[in-house]
Amino acid sequence: MKNFVNKILAPYFDKKKEELGLPQSQKSLWQIDVWLVHRSDEFRSWMRKTHLNIIIDFVPGGCTGVHQPCDVGIQRPLKLSMRKSYHEDIVRDLLSELDNGNTIPAMKDALGIVRNWSVQ
Repeated sequence: MKNFVNKILAPYFDKKKEELGLPQSQKSLWQIDVWLVHRSDEFRSWMRKTHLNIIIDFVPGGCTGVHQPCDVGIQRPLKLSMRKSYHEDIVRDLLSELDNGNTIPAMKDALGIVRNWSVQ
């Protein structure tokens, strides 16, 4: 997390402040999940000492799908599309087994098969 903040987040905030003509002392709001690493005393203390102008706003558990725009606008539709694709692959595989005369087809859920479906 420290590497992420130092190498990606803080430089991004600094660049945006510069682009917008804001002072470097301008506060930036970072909305993050309540993961254990985010809430740890060590990380929060480090943030308070190292990145004084970044304010952490924790999104309550179970609310990221409602509260965070990326979850709502990008990740949710992507996950729904992936779920639909997986379902289509499973149904196609099952129908193929039935067409080949296998009256009791087994669901193929081995890691290799599922991984290959994920690429499609």
